[in-house]
Amino acid sequence: MRRWLSLWNVIATLAIVLLGGGAAYGQAYDVKLPVLSLTGSGPGYDSRTYPAGFIVVPQQASPQQPRELLVPVYIRNCWVPSNHPVWGKVWPIYSFEFKLKYDGRFLEFLGVQKVSPNGDSVLAKDFTFAFDDVPITASHMLQALVDWHNLGSVPTAYDPRRVRIVASSAKPLPPSPAGPGQDPWDPTIQCDQRQYVPVIYLRFRVTGVVGTIARLILSNDTLKYNDLNLSVFPAEPFPGNPSGSRYRDFVTYRTGGATGNVSYEGLEGVDNRGLLPIANLYPSMPGMIYVFITDLPQIGFEPRIGVDAVVRQVSPSGDEWEVIHPIVLDSASWTRGVFYGRRELVVTNEVEGTRLTNVVVESNARWLKFQTFAAAPGDRNPIPAITRSGVIDYIDRTLGETILQDIQNNPQSPSRPQNFRILCDPQELPQETDAAGIYVGYITFRTLSASVSPVRLRVTFIYVRNPVEPNNDPRNLQALGRGIRITVTNSAATPQSTTLLFGLGIRATDGIDTLFGETIYDAPPVAGSFFARWYLDGVANVPPGTAPNGLRDLVGIYASRDIRNVFSDSTVVFLCRFDAGGAQNYPVTLTWDTTDFPAGARLFLRDTLNGTIFGVDMRQATPAGGTRMSYTITDARIRSFVIEYTYPLVVQYPVIQKGWNLLSLPVRPANNHWRMVYPRAINIPFWFSQNQYQPSENLSVGYGYYVKYSDSVDRQIAGVRLLRIDRNDNVLLYDGWNTIGGLSVPVSIERIQFENYGAEPLPQRVSGVYGYRTDRGFVEVSELTPGLGYWIKIRGKGYLKLEAPGTPRTGIVRDEERERVLNTSVPVSVRDAEGKEATLYLSSLPIDRERFELPPVPPAELFDVRFASGTYVEDGASPIVRFQGVQHPVTLRLERSAAAEYTVIDAAGRSWGVLRNGTEVRITDPGVTAVQLLQRSSAAAGIQLSIAPQPAADRALLTVTLPSAAPVRLTLSSIVGEELMTLYSGELPAGIHTLPLSLETLASGQYLIRASIGLDNRVLPLVVVR
Repeated sequence: MRRWLSLWNVIATLAIVLLGGGAAYGQAYDVKLPVLSLTGSGPGYDSRTYPAGFIVVPQQASPQQPRELLVPVYIRNCWVPSNHPVWGKVWPIYSFEFKLKYDGRFLEFLGVQKVSPNGDSVLAKDFTFAFDDVPITASHMLQALVDWHNLGSVPTAYDPRRVRIVASSAKPLPPSPAGPGQDPWDPTIQCDQRQYVPVIYLRFRVTGVVGTIARLILSNDTLKYNDLNLSVFPAEPFPGNPSGSRYRDFVTYRTGGATGNVSYEGLEGVDNRGLLPIANLYPSMPGMIYVFITDLPQIGFEPRIGVDAVVRQVSPSGDEWEVIHPIVLDSASWTRGVFYGRRELVVTNEVEGTRLTNVVVESNARWLKFQTFAAAPGDRNPIPAITRSGVIDYIDRTLGETILQDIQNNPQSPSRPQNFRILCDPQELPQETDAAGIYVGYITFRTLSASVSPVRLRVTFIYVRNPVEPNNDPRNLQALGRGIRITVTNSAATPQSTTLLFGLGIRATDGIDTLFGETIYDAPPVAGSFFARWYLDGVANVPPGTAPNGLRDLVGIYASRDIRNVFSDSTVVFLCRFDAGGAQNYPVTLTWDTTDFPAGARLFLRDTLNGTIFGVDMRQATPAGGTRMSYTITDARIRSFVIEYTYPLVVQYPVIQKGWNLLSLPVRPANNHWRMVYPRAINIPFWFSQNQYQPSENLSVGYGYYVKYSDSVDRQIAGVRLLRIDRNDNVLLYDGWNTIGGLSVPVSIERIQFENYGAEPLPQRVSGVYGYRTDRGFVEVSELTPGLGYWIKIRGKGYLKLEAPGTPRTGIVRDEERERVLNTSVPVSVRDAEGKEATLYLSSLPIDRERFELPPVPPAELFDVRFASGTYVEDGASPIVRFQGVQHPVTLRLERSAAAEYTVIDAAGRSWGVLRNGTEVRITDPGVTAVQLLQRSSAAAGIQLSIAPQPAADRALLTVTLPSAAPVRLTLSSIVGEELMTLYSGELPAGIHTLPLSLETLASGQYLIRASIGLDNRVLPLVVVR
């Protein structure tokens, strides 16, 4: 206690300073005695919690499903501990005690609870509670009510009982808050500004049946706060203490004033004395509330009948419902200020005379949200914010139906069902991929009061994939447009208009695509009425009669919607049929906005007789103001038109890396100058033909170009779709190697063809097809990717011919001979310090070198790895590996088990190590751009080779040590590998052999002695000094 005294002295001292002394205290302090209430208010009741001032609870469903009732005991605590200059010390509450009386036949007391149904803590969350529950007499329970209402006799009590609650804590009971964000300990807050909040919840089991009524009555015959006992009245409650020295002046600050009634002191609620007839039916006094026990309520939804039905019941028990029609939203809705797909309905209580309480609402999907709303004045709105979790405190069917007056005799009107709005949020769909799709989620309604709980409401959300227009990049999922709109308007006295939408989309088909918002009309247009609709008549791959009544917009924005495949290989034709509503309503005007058109797109409007009546370029039609254009149909016989639409493709380059790339044109660009095609490139592109590299400022389709980039690279290119290359494109290829390009779609290398050049025979391809990767060098491919360039080798001269396949690809072309050789070869990887890497193969089988020949060595700056033979597969015993465009150190690794080992030497004869199974050899000298892999068999472990003296002048002695007899060949070569003489060739037995060398004819310099001993190869440097 001393700890609290010192703490409050500090607080009081600060408060006096801040408030300016005793005068400020006299103005700001307003601390009354604590007050308890069962109605959540005083005087009166909280209608948000207890409509009409009654507790309504359903009976238990069955003995196996008991019903519990949670009753909050509210308090308004205004005691803020402080040191008042006039009244002295105001103490905090460390303990309290109260009693509750009730009808034990209808309710069974179970205990206390410190948490609300919503998970909120009570004011006395830090207190320890004890209680007892004992039977009492009817007079003990109801005598105060008899006296209050002058009833004359004690009403019937039903097994009356009394619960005494005792609470204590080492922490003080906090004051009641005044509102969100306000400090409840602030002593300047007036008492009447503080709220009634639950100090504790009392748990009961409902044992009464439908129609029974129980009473709950707080009694102040035992109502204590610390040592203050409010039952002592009107005597001084603080014996032995001067008035006001501890709890203030009791007479001035007690609730009832100097002449207050002991039955009322410390309690609040409803006093309905004299309010007839309700006072006769349900007499009430402060501290009291009635409990009506009803039938079981049931959750339901409306509207569910007729053409306007929104929901339907799926399961007989009522635990499964669904929204009948999908909620549809298109991905360009934000351009119209629409950010959610929405559907409105009402949540109902299906059983008259009951009340659903504490209905917890939750969704199971991030995109599925909801809120309540008020459709009319007086409507309740318990969940006004958009959320995925909320609580509807009640849905009532008692007011105005079975409860006609509230506890204060006010007439009651029936409550409206709860308005409920479902919101589908596309921003919560996966954003890293195309979010369009059909999604299914559930909103769950859960309450302990309902006969069936939980109840699930199934929601289907269709997020429509938008067409690409007016954008040029169909692969940019973040920049899809809204499509192209065309409006049809007649000339009636009051003109009628309707707008249709058309366009192209990714993965759209020629048929009906739900994901693009397409559906069909169930009925034909009313004869003689105005309409306009798209039709699918005559569209390839669409069965006749697919949409006999036309296409409808599933989103509900346009009269009709038709979206086709953006990667269509030909011009797309859209057919519209319309009726002006009679010949008198002609002319009919068609209007559109050219800003809906992608740049470079071609659109033509014509009649359905191949343009024999009219045909117009939609970019060059009659101006209608700004960017809008129009065309007027005057002939009343015309009741249809078509739009021919050719889309300008935008290709996203697969991969462009810093450094050198081999690229090609995947479209026919409007401007083919290299700075327009590759604006971020840092060199004039060059291509290869007639055995030489050639720069080119103006680029052509069908050729491959080397293009260099720094950190910033090009990612897309726009132009007309490229689906065919032939002699008209003049892509002339010459004998030998050539760089070529592909089409706007992937093409198998098997579709590479040629056309004759004059009278010359048709060329033949004689090698694989190679692409070039900045970090891999040449890579053999089976398919031409749009935007990349490739190498091919031909015999002869002729024109390149490529055609896009008419059907989807069925698989990758396999080269069985290539696979056989590579599968039996030993891979050798060559990797530099920047991570650039290529793989060569050591074959034990004889190979067709032309089949594995690589394209010509690129310029020195470009990364390239190959055998000296120009291939990437070698069948020789000791091949030479060349590399360029590398950053040292360069690492060689033998990737697969091999029978042989390889000594890695450079042109100077230096050995960099031995390659064995899974080992690496690092070459650190930047001057080394080629090494030889000298093969060593496992049997060569004991072979030794030495020369003395070193360096030598005129003579030297070569020593060869053999562990076993072997054929030996010794040669002398120049430093660049040119063989100068044979030193020995023949069979030698096991042992040490010495061979004198005469060097008089050799000039000073470095030489190499090469020894082939059986399957082993050795190199020994020799230095001659004169």
